[in-house]
Amino acid sequence: MKEKNLLAELAAYLFSNSDKESGRTPSERELAEHFAVSRGQIREALAILEAMRIVERRAKSGIYIDT
Repeated sequence: MKEKNLLAELAAYLFSNSDKESGRTPSERELAEHFAVSRGQIREALAILEAMRIVERRAKSGIYIDT
């Protein structure tokens, strides 16, 4: 999957599949399985989304939609 496509699809998926109250999203492993890509590719895409302030990754807690 091309990086730009993954980025756009991942962002849309995170918004539609996050917990409405906490903003928590599926885990890296679940995302990798859903998109049929490696966890490394998911981590790279999440790093870009985090730099864009779309998501926030919290150690030992998970990935959250940045509000």
